[in-house]
Amino acid sequence: MDIYCTECLTVIQFKDPIAPTGATIKCSVCGSAMKIFPSKTVIGDFARYSMVNADISTRAFSIIRDHVQDVDVFLRASREDFLKLRNCGRKISDELIEFQHELKNKLRYGKGQNEAEDEMRETRKKAVMEFLSKDPFFNEILDFELSRAYFKPLRHRGMNTLEKILALSYENALRIKHIGRKTLKLFRALQDMCAQIVTIIADSETLRFKDFKWAVRQDQTIRDALSLGDNIDVHAPFPSLAQWILENSRYSERNRDVFMCRMGMLGETPMTYDNVAIRYDITRERVRQIIIKIQAHGRRPLQRIQLDPLIYKAADIMKTGGEKPGLSELTETLLNCGPQGARLRHAKPFVEYLQSFPEWEEAMG
Repeated sequence: MDIYCTECLTVIQFKDPIAPTGATIKCSVCGSAMKIFPSKTVIGDFARYSMVNADISTRAFSIIRDHVQDVDVFLRASREDFLKLRNCGRKISDELIEFQHELKNKLRYGKGQNEAEDEMRETRKKAVMEFLSKDPFFNEILDFELSRAYFKPLRHRGMNTLEKILALSYENALRIKHIGRKTLKLFRALQDMCAQIVTIIADSETLRFKDFKWAVRQDQTIRDALSLGDNIDVHAPFPSLAQWILENSRYSERNRDVFMCRMGMLGETPMTYDNVAIRYDITRERVRQIIIKIQAHGRRPLQRIQLDPLIYKAADIMKTGGEKPGLSELTETLLNCGPQGARLRHAKPFVEYLQSFPEWEEAMG
């Protein structure tokens, strides 16, 4: 293959295979070093190449000219590496990262010998995205995240599907009315979470095309991406209800105890708002607010999933118990076991609360 030196235009014979990350060529006449990539593109002076071929701002170009003169360094740099450079802030780093992605695609960087494998991986990712777009639990999580007040302008513009979320660039999002940099930072975190989940499922043979809720319960890396950590124990009959309520109380022990008193979960009959208010020296209205807030937080998709074993157990009792048990018997059978023991024998209001979960209706159906 004949290529031309970018400095003196000397014809150079190149017969070696091109590595996925490019090959180095040195001109025997002027001594200039160049890189050739799988797309057959040759780059010598990277700053000069960027000035002619890149649609970037003057400041972004000055960062390349002053600090990143080698194309290899630029293609391997991360966002954190760019932010360490002088005069490079968040906006410029985002611009450089986008140019980096465009350049990698143009050069087919990282492909070449592994092109078939890369194409197969991209095909798997597209299939996983299509699967997740039809999964009701994943869409419920996505809808809940997008329902936050700062994402309303995005929803009004139709950014409500996984495909649209992942395709929306920083610059296009910035053009949407009422979208600021704080919202874009949160939206980028949502994009990263979705992309990470797609990659995890696409790279796993056991998780691919399984029910997403099942995948969450089975795979720790997905729980980490969703910020669930180690809270789900798939081997436990059901998690500690006191710990679950504490998490929904934002780790306020008083609010947890207020909720459990009202729900009859402390070995006593359910207490009225007034009696709970007297016990904890707060107003009746504050008790009501705490109960409503914890109930609402517990109905969130990622919180409900921790109580699925309890709901499934209730469904089994209802289906295999011969005569349909009443709510009192069901409550006693469900909750009067495990580490909680007899303290939960009065927790009928808590089971009534569980009945508001979509999973309850599905399990009982």
